[in-house]
Amino acid sequence: MPQFIVTGPDNKKWKVDAPSGSTENDAIDYVTSEHYAPQSPSKMESLGRGASDSAIGFTQTLANLGFRPEAVNSAFNPQIVIPENDFTASSLNATLANSEQDYQSRRGPNAGTDYMRGAGEILGTVPLMFAGGAPTTLGRVVTTGMGQGAFTGATMPVTNGGDFALEKAKQIGIGTVTGGFASPAMTVLSKLVSGVGSRAVNSLAAQDIKMTLGQIIGPTASRIEEKFADYIPFVSGARQRAFDSFNSAAYERVIKPLNDLGFNIKLGAEVGDAGVTEVAEKVSGAYQKILPNLNFNPDNVLKKDLEDVVNDYVSDLAPDLQAKFRDELERRFFRKIGPNGMTGEVYQDAASSLKKAIDDYSGALVDPEKKALGRSLQEAYSAIQANLKRNNPDFAPALKAVDRSFATLARIKDAAQSALASNEGKFTPAQLLAAVKRGDNSGDKLATLQGKALLSDLAKEGQKVLGNKVPNSGTAGRMLPQTLGLAGLGFGGAALGGGAVTLPAAIAAGAGSLMYTNPGQRAVQTILTGGRGGPVNDFVARALQRSAPAIGLGGANLVAGNQ
Repeated sequence: MPQFIVTGPDNKKWKVDAPSGSTENDAIDYVTSEHYAPQSPSKMESLGRGASDSAIGFTQTLANLGFRPEAVNSAFNPQIVIPENDFTASSLNATLANSEQDYQSRRGPNAGTDYMRGAGEILGTVPLMFAGGAPTTLGRVVTTGMGQGAFTGATMPVTNGGDFALEKAKQIGIGTVTGGFASPAMTVLSKLVSGVGSRAVNSLAAQDIKMTLGQIIGPTASRIEEKFADYIPFVSGARQRAFDSFNSAAYERVIKPLNDLGFNIKLGAEVGDAGVTEVAEKVSGAYQKILPNLNFNPDNVLKKDLEDVVNDYVSDLAPDLQAKFRDELERRFFRKIGPNGMTGEVYQDAASSLKKAIDDYSGALVDPEKKALGRSLQEAYSAIQANLKRNNPDFAPALKAVDRSFATLARIKDAAQSALASNEGKFTPAQLLAAVKRGDNSGDKLATLQGKALLSDLAKEGQKVLGNKVPNSGTAGRMLPQTLGLAGLGFGGAALGGGAVTLPAAIAAGAGSLMYTNPGQRAVQTILTGGRGGPVNDFVARALQRSAPAIGLGGANLVAGNQ
């Protein structure tokens, strides 16, 4: 067995007992592999190398464009140090290629994906991710992603030793394409984290209004979906459920003031004429529970308030209308006051009679002078209501809630009446908003414009998200397209019988139809809008939406061969 003494690079001597037939070179190779083999890069080295790639690549690009950057030194990477007198673009390219070759050789041929370096490269793109405002339209999302991807490709080092111009063009091209294609997908993913849709969508979702996928995503998608609803029954049905739940949400607004005081009123599932009738009966029932405890006696404050109404409103009317004001007020209300005032039941009868007169003088077809009379009577009625609350301080909160419920109900009835001929009392957001405006007595309808009028916020949000086109019911003219949507099941069976080519289409049709069923509609809405928000979600969503630089970087690295 031959024996060799091998001196290492550090002058350390190694005694090697080699197998028979071994040479001195074999002994040297053995010592080198056992004691002087290059160490694999540490995780921190890989992370640091990735984080510095963008800066080094940017410097390399400048150098190859004819600039002489002084920043290429050990501050970026301790392995890239070029003497001042030897600095050229070619020397930098060669140094980077040799450094990359050494790094990869230390990793070994079976090291797999360099995740730590990739993480470092993504960290290097973070400032670019959060620069500027987030794009808001699809076109801007795509162009921003393309620009960020191209910039990232431009700042990646070329380390494979090939022609710099050609390799850099490839990096920029692939970075542009990957950034442009991936940005819309990442924007959708960011919406899943932060909650899809506008503030109006989230507000409607919080009120349990069942929106469709198109309505949640936005106006363009909703308009496209609206066109499909004319031909596909399950889409039409889902959009009708959205309008029905909008009506139900309006009904809930009517009873909310009463439920806030503990009345615990429950509504059924009916919408349209039956639904409005039920709501009216529930509010009246709550009022009936209060009435036996009430009494009404005119006080000095009411006398002063009525004098103010006369001075501020009635004095501007024509003499005959001034007389009509006094007659209506006396005949319908004050004549019914007895020696001991009014009981709750008598007050309700007198107040209802006065309210009917107010409604008669406030209709859309009433001339302006009589509308002014109606406004004067309304001011007197408000003064009477205030007197009732003063007479019954223990029931003042309940009376206030009843007043608000009846006022909200009046808007609902008005909207339902306008929808009666076309949709059985089921109103659209536009019809509700029109009723809100008619009931708004503020100057220039300012309360409606500011969103402070009763139901104005719901009507405006519904108009923005749901639209105003009520889906048509199924007709004979739509029976042919109906075959496209047999819950995806019959279609799927036909596809199986027709061959494998149509199976993916059948699966897609079935999945698409399920999203427009009642449970599917709820599930989609919960996924896209439920349980989202908060600073952590918003940060992650923003990072995802602006991840085009990292995506472009991944494409550029495919060309560079860094991974």
